[in-house]
Amino acid sequence: MGKKQYDWTQALPMFGPKVVMNFWAKVDQKAADECWPWVASLFRDGYGCFSMPFNDGEQRTRKASRVAWAIVHGRWPEADELVEHTCDTTSALNVKHGKHGYRRCCNPRHLVLGSNDSNMQRMAETKRASQGDGHWTRQRPDDVLRGEKVGTSKIGRNDVLTMRIAFLFAETWGMKGLGVQLAVEFKVTTALVSQVKLNQWWKDAVVPERLVAIVKRLPRPSSLDDVVTFSKRLVGATEAELLDLEKSLQ
Repeated sequence: MGKKQYDWTQALPMFGPKVVMNFWAKVDQKAADECWPWVASLFRDGYGCFSMPFNDGEQRTRKASRVAWAIVHGRWPEADELVEHTCDTTSALNVKHGKHGYRRCCNPRHLVLGSNDSNMQRMAETKRASQGDGHWTRQRPDDVLRGEKVGTSKIGRNDVLTMRIAFLFAETWGMKGLGVQLAVEFKVTTALVSQVKLNQWWKDAVVPERLVAIVKRLPRPSSLDDVVTFSKRLVGATEAELLDLEKSLQ
């Protein structure tokens, strides 16, 4: 119990007969209209945790409810698709395991495809979302993982600063295609690069105003490769190197 979620990849799960049999062996399949609880290990947030093979040869863990939906519907949900529980407020598992007990349910009849917007709307309608001091991040602040503390994090603070400085270059000079360039450079997805750009991750990795000023005074880089190279140099520059650069730009 208490496993962490989970590395992002473009590879897809493989649903061979043995995988499917292994999955359903970990589900207590009750009556058709009842919740079917996951009886194996759990992620920290209470969802079932299932380890399965992917088509790149790696073994990864995924939410059991997501796997259950995929087995029945014959495809893996897209990255922006959520598998929601219709039993979130009625599940008997909430009585046994607390208000998030429904997350263990793997009954395909209780699982529907949705989006982040539909999930938030449902949470608001059912008053399922904890807020203020009742939110788990307030009650268990030490369990909140950020930045390099996230076990599956593929990038570090300096990488994030490099990306954000690179985007400053691109915005200053109207250069296109930087997201793909950074994804290739840091071996991450363009979605992650976009999240860094929009400050959805690593919110504490703020580019110092001093570096912002330097970027705006530097000449236009000749290529996206130069943008990445200059950005890395700025992040790793010593105080003496920054002073020399500032003098050269006066």
